[in-house]
Amino acid sequence: MVNNTLFAFSATCIGASHLKKETPCQDFSCHWSYKKNAIITVADGHGSDEHYRSDRGSRFAVEAAMHCIKEFIFINKNVIKNPDISLGALEKSIIALWYEKIAENIRGDPIEKSHTPEEAFTPYGTTLLAAAITEYYWFAIQIGDGKCVCLEKDGSSSQPVPWDEKCFLNRTTSLCDENAKNLFRHYYSETIPYAVFLGSDGIDDSFPIGNNEEHLSRFYISVYNNFANEGRQNGEIQLRDMLPLLTKKGSGDDVSIAGVIRGKL
Repeated sequence: MVNNTLFAFSATCIGASHLKKETPCQDFSCHWSYKKNAIITVADGHGSDEHYRSDRGSRFAVEAAMHCIKEFIFINKNVIKNPDISLGALEKSIIALWYEKIAENIRGDPIEKSHTPEEAFTPYGTTLLAAAITEYYWFAIQIGDGKCVCLEKDGSSSQPVPWDEKCFLNRTTSLCDENAKNLFRHYYSETIPYAVFLGSDGIDDSFPIGNNEEHLSRFYISVYNNFANEGRQNGEIQLRDMLPLLTKKGSGDDVSIAGVIRGKL
C-alpha cells in the first residue's frame, strides 16, 4: 500500500443465530470516499419484538447519516471552531432525516399495530456509528453500542468516542428514543489517525469481555495488515469471507465493519 493513500470500505454479514431463526439481517453499513474525504457508517437494528422493522431502521439511519455528513464536510472544509455545537447540530439533522424516511416508509407500507405518535419510530429502532475523515480534521458520532477503534502510525490503538454506561448487555440507547439528540456522543480531532474502524456490537461481542479493548485492537490491526499485504481488492474479499466465520464462532449476531485506511503502519 502506498503511504498516505486513503480508501474506505464496509461489509455486513447476517448473524449465525439469525440464519438459524430465519430472521433478517438487522445490520447495515456503507462507505464513501472522494479525493481526501471519506465517510463510513454502521448501524445495528434492535432485535427485540417491538423493533420489528429495525432492518429498515438501520438502513435509513445509514442513508440519513451519509447524506447529512456529506453536506456537513462540504460546508465545513477547514477546521471546526466549535465542534460540540457543530456536531450536535449534525446529529439533530440526522435524526430529522431518519424521521422523514420512516414517515415516508409508513405512508407506503402502513403499520398494522396501533402506536401513539411518540411510539411510531419504535419499530425502526437502531444504533448508529459514523465517522468522517477530511484533509484538516476527523470526527466520529455515535448513539448506542458498537465501537470506534483508531490505529496510529506506531501501531497503538484507541477508542476515542466516550462509552455510554446505559449500553449494557442487551440494553442500548437508540435513535428511536425520545431524547435521542441528547444521547449522541462524539469525538473531534485535527490529528488524523492512520486508520479508523467502526464495528457493530456483534464484532466486539465476539471477543472475551475481559481485555475486550486489547482483543479488538489486535483484530483491527490484523484487518489493517491484511489490506496492507493483500491490497484493497483481495483485502475486501478476505474480509467478507472472514465475517461469517466470526459470527459463527463468536457472537452469533449480525456483524458489520466499516473502515478508512489512509497510511501504512
